[in-house]
Amino acid sequence: MSKFSISSQINKSANVGTSTGVYPFGSESFLREFPNSSGAYSTRKLSPKATDVMRVRRSYDNAEQDFNANEVKGSGLLDYAVPTAVQALYSNSMYFDGTDYVNFGDILGIASTGFSGSLKTVFQGEQGTLLSKGGQTGGYLLFLDPSGTLFLLLKQTASSSQYRRYDSTTTVDKGILLNISFTIGALGASFSASVNGTSLSFTDTGAAGAYADTSEDFSIGSRAEGGSVFYTGVIADVNITSVLTTAGNGNTDTNWVDTSGNDNDGTVSGSPALFTGQGID
Repeated sequence: MSKFSISSQINKSANVGTSTGVYPFGSESFLREFPNSSGAYSTRKLSPKATDVMRVRRSYDNAEQDFNANEVKGSGLLDYAVPTAVQALYSNSMYFDGTDYVNFGDILGIASTGFSGSLKTVFQGEQGTLLSKGGQTGGYLLFLDPSGTLFLLLKQTASSSQYRRYDSTTTVDKGILLNISFTIGALGASFSASVNGTSLSFTDTGAAGAYADTSEDFSIGSRAEGGSVFYTGVIADVNITSVLTTAGNGNTDTNWVDTSGNDNDGTVSGSPALFTGQGID
């Protein structure tokens, strides 16, 4: 069939006409009109067979999977590319883009008691700070490196060259919702954490001297001293037992209000966007 003949059979109402009738796009009978065709390219179903029409590679883990037309039209493709638990965060959480963070003031020192907490995050394979207090001369930071290793770094004296560090022996996954729970012992003498209910093991390295607390701010998404080592991804639903509870369900100060009764409200720094799938769509 000539190019002109094919073109002349496409009408203005987005239907495909043939010599025997007019079929809406996606009709399973369409290819029956062209039995000798060498090929047909569409993401719509053009024959009764459930043939694959697309191969998709996910950006966050490079996994690949084939999809037929029904899966492309329905939710199968979206659910493969973005887990449903992550989709639930769309327009309902802040996207930390590597420049923005949230400050909470001078709270959560660990020199005397330590603390336990939890948070939700979507890790995208870029290093960054989940939460911190100080970090240069005294303080601590909970951090994910590009490989997905979770570690806690504690500055133990006023000298920035002395520290204690706990590194997870396994890595976390990219592109899925991670529920991280953790406990930092008094003076940083111990650290434990779990991800999605599975306990992690840690190596303990560095100096073992006295931990040095700091009066710098507690921050989410960066080191506290003015912002550095920023996080890229999503952090939400942060709970520090008896100190701070914040939903983090948006990109304004009102979304980072402390509902624990301690009035440790957060202040958003920068102009972050809402999360709509950045980095994993």
